[in-house]
Amino acid sequence: MDVKNACNSVLNAMEVADALISTGRYRTVLIASGESPSRAVRWEVGGLREFLRAFPGYTLSDAGAAVLLTDGETGIVGCGFTADSTQWDVGTLPGGGSRHPRDPERTYFDLDGARLKNAFLGLGGGVLDSTLDRLGLTWGDFAVVGVHQVSLPYLDVFADGSACPRTSS
Repeated sequence: MDVKNACNSVLNAMEVADALISTGRYRTVLIASGESPSRAVRWEVGGLREFLRAFPGYTLSDAGAAVLLTDGETGIVGCGFTADSTQWDVGTLPGGGSRHPRDPERTYFDLDGARLKNAFLGLGGGVLDSTLDRLGLTWGDFAVVGVHQVSLPYLDVFADGSACPRTSS
């Protein structure tokens, strides 16, 4: 099946796979992922406004990965997701679907970098802290915490807003 949700695709697929394994329906699930956001980046811009809306897309890269999950002793310990749907228009790829099915101009990322930063920082680290609380864990239970984020300054502010201890940037 296709579990597509942009940057969260692998995480959402792991959540679905864990549910399938936990119910006993499957013993092993292979997740294969590939993204090619470079196809949706506007490389030729017609002016400053268009450049600014395209600029965050220049930080994206194409990648692929595979994860094999099996019925084991530990499984996925827990998941936590959050979103602010009021910020939906901060970054869009409006082409496809029924609204703009074949409009070539709608096949490029349209991103507002400043609003994207504010939306990200507005979510804060609460989802991490509340997930740990729900699971009865603390940051001390982990040797390493890896967070996917494009910009180191955003990551610093994010880490400062959570209870996650840091040893270096």
